[in-house]
Amino acid sequence: MNSKELKIESLQIEDNIQERIDVERWKNELMLIRICLSILVFMIFIFTPIYFLFAPQASTDVLVVGYSLLFIVCAIGIIYYLIGYKFLSKNPKTLNIFRAVDITMEAVIISCVFFVLYQIFGGLKLLSGPVFLMFIVINLLSIFRLSFGCEVYSAVLCSFFYLVESLYIIYRDGSDCPAIYDYSLISGSGIWLKILFFIIIGVVCGVLSKKARKLIREVAIKNYETSHIKMVFGKYVSPEIRDYILKSRNAEKDGTKEDFGAILFCDINNFSEVLEKYEPKAVVSQLNVFFENMEDIISKNGGVINKFVGSCIMAVFGLGKADGENSDICDAAVRSAQEMKKMTDSMNSLWKVNNFATFDIGIGVSLGRFITGNIGCESRKEFTCLGDVVNVASRLQSKTRVSESAHVLVTAEVFRMLQDENIKSDFKQSEFMSLKGKSQQVEIYSL
Repeated sequence: MNSKELKIESLQIEDNIQERIDVERWKNELMLIRICLSILVFMIFIFTPIYFLFAPQASTDVLVVGYSLLFIVCAIGIIYYLIGYKFLSKNPKTLNIFRAVDITMEAVIISCVFFVLYQIFGGLKLLSGPVFLMFIVINLLSIFRLSFGCEVYSAVLCSFFYLVESLYIIYRDGSDCPAIYDYSLISGSGIWLKILFFIIIGVVCGVLSKKARKLIREVAIKNYETSHIKMVFGKYVSPEIRDYILKSRNAEKDGTKEDFGAILFCDINNFSEVLEKYEPKAVVSQLNVFFENMEDIISKNGGVINKFVGSCIMAVFGLGKADGENSDICDAAVRSAQEMKKMTDSMNSLWKVNNFATFDIGIGVSLGRFITGNIGCESRKEFTCLGDVVNVASRLQSKTRVSESAHVLVTAEVFRMLQDENIKSDFKQSEFMSLKGKSQQVEIYSL
């Protein structure tokens, strides 16, 4: 892959991540609108009725003005929410406009609630009490937008509305309640301190939201790349080996690990003759069908295909399992060998009718300890299994080439570990064979 292709792929990843982030930001926007509408509903149907129920002396004018204002804003908010949900959210280009209007709506809604509370409790209690914290809460919720600009804009709007309403209260109630002047702009405990507090919180939350967005983006890119690696890697090795490589934490410093299991080698003994007599393209098609069926059988019995080498399959049973979990691996390996032979005979019957090549397979199975890991040079490595048990399985498979009746050969260790008596009864009497690379003869059983 050249630099231009890498750049294109990188841009595609960036676009993918940005699209996911935009979707989440849309969800956050709709969530914030729902929160504001919930506040309005609470004020209309719960708080205000309860207050007037226990305060019958309250003015009817206050009830009418407060309820009218809340209902109007609530209706506008619901209409706006439906428009945003049904239409605007389908167009990512409208996100910034939608957010700006949304922030304005939030500030307006909280200002209306603030005004209604003023009508109920009066200006002095409102300015001296904790009601101003509503503006701070709305400002803090803007952090979900993951935008410094949105956070600062929210802080400025909250400060503006709080300032306007506070000056209105001071102007209107100042003559009747002189104590309210303690909260004027020139007072030491005045509203300017709270406004400054709003701005500081907005800037701090804006910086945090920007950092959070960057962190989320980095994590999303990392997860996407990991998923991409797994997807591509899984095409060259089995998913089990892919996960074994990516998740193994017990590997030594050189990247290898000792494991215990059964090794199965399967090869097409007459493959050279098949290639000589039939068109390579047709043979490859048959070989792919053969590999597909063999892989299904091995996976069904809990095995893992380590590699395909030409017409040969190397599979492992018990890879990564604890010692207490691998008692049945020999049954699984031998059962796979039997089913592979039956499946090959079935495919041969069909191929023979259609004048295609037929495959004569041989299988060798051995049991023991081996080394797993990434073997190779710095520029290219391959996951593989190494050890005497691997060599023995390969040699057993080779012995099936010279045998007229035995298509499956297993070591005595495999036979003794079998738990299924029905499988054991299918084997012939043991015999000793000389294997290439072994100084002593090996006891084997055949099917």
